[in-house]
Amino acid sequence: VSFFMSLPGAKRPLEAYEAMSEMAMAVARNLKADVLDESHSAMTPQTMEHERQQILEYERQQRLAAKKRQ
Repeated sequence: VSFFMSLPGAKRPLEAYEAMSEMAMAVARNLKADVLDESHSAMTPQTMEHERQQILEYERQQRLAAKKRQ
């Protein structure tokens, strides 16, 4: 089973990421499986935080670009 999210995409990327992560963890628990990252390594809290930070940076860049267009 694969879960993925691309940017741009969701109107609220961080909320979408959080929902997707929670669902992936729930599915893994129910199937007694592992959640892996894009490089097929075990998903750790540190990896998840890094991804959150990347999404926040993407959102910041989008806000800056929107301001420049005004």
